[in-house]
This record gives sequence, structure tokens and C-alpha cells, in this order.
Amino acid sequence: TLAGAVYGVYQGGSLVAQFTTDESGHGQTSEKLPNGDYVVREISAPAGYALSQEEFHVTVAGGNVHVNAQDAPVTVNLTLIKKDAETLLPEPQGAASLDGAEYEATYLHGGEYVTAKGVVENSKLAFEGIPLGTVTIKETKAPAGYLPDPAVHVRQITGDGGTQEVTTYRAPTV
Repeated sequence: TLAGAVYGVYQGGSLVAQFTTDESGHGQTSEKLPNGDYVVREISAPAGYALSQEEFHVTVAGGNVHVNAQDAPVTVNLTLIKKDAETLLPEPQGAASLDGAEYEATYLHGGEYVTAKGVVENSKLAFEGIPLGTVTIKETKAPAGYLPDPAVHVRQITGDGGTQEVTTYRAPTV
């Protein structure tokens, strides 16, 4: 939701007014401001969005002034770590390889399901820019020398940015 963003209106570096956005992302100061030059910037972002550093320079001259601000959703980097099921290490046994496994991460973004694909290298795979919410990760191709991973890994992304991890374990084919 876009509700809950708090914006400050500043003049000469001093906070002179503030307002909070509603569900549609609209807000207004409780009182009309005198004519003059102002700077509008976000004080706190709505839940699930990153705080904007953008400043809007506006001039009030006897009428309403509109600011079109945008917030970016909070996203995380999701790192998948592939490990051998017997040794519990991110290193293959014998001639097998953990690298080359292919995975898909599916999540809801902008009201539509998006699927990101990737290949494990050095026992890791990074999915970048995963939004808050539920993400499902599944292996679509097993690496050489390992059994396929039949599990669908479901994670609830609730972080405040940064990196989250998913660890998968696979048994060798021999």
C-alpha cells in the first residue's frame, strides 16, 4: 500500500509542515502554506518501500502545488547455496559437480508472477532484486553426478533489504 508515507515541507531548512499519504498515495498539508519557495522530501516511507532521497523544489504562488513522488519497493538479494547431502559442504564428491544446477525463482511483482532463472556457479546462485512476499525456488536441472532436487523451496521475504539465503542439499547419484 502507498498509505503511510510521511513527507516534510521545508523552507530555509526548517520543517514548516508535513503530511501523510492515504491508500492511493495522495496527501496534503493540513493548512495552506504562504506564498514562497519550499522543498518537499520524504521523512518515512510506507511499509515495504525504501525511503526516497529525492527532493522536490516547489513554489507556492496563490494556488495548489503538486509533487509526483515515487518510492521503490524494498528488495533483497536471495542467495541459493548448493551443498552435498552427505558431507553438508558446498563441495562436490569425486567427479560430481554442484555447479551447473539450474533453478527458477518465482514471485509476485506488480500484480504479475515473474520467474527468474539462474545457474549455480561455485556452489552459489544469486537472485537479485527479489521483492517482499513469497518466493518459490525449484531446481529445473540437476548438476552432473547428483540426483535432482524434488523439493520446492518456499521462502517468505520479509527483510529490510540485504541478502537472504536458501540452502539445498543433494545426494550423489552413486
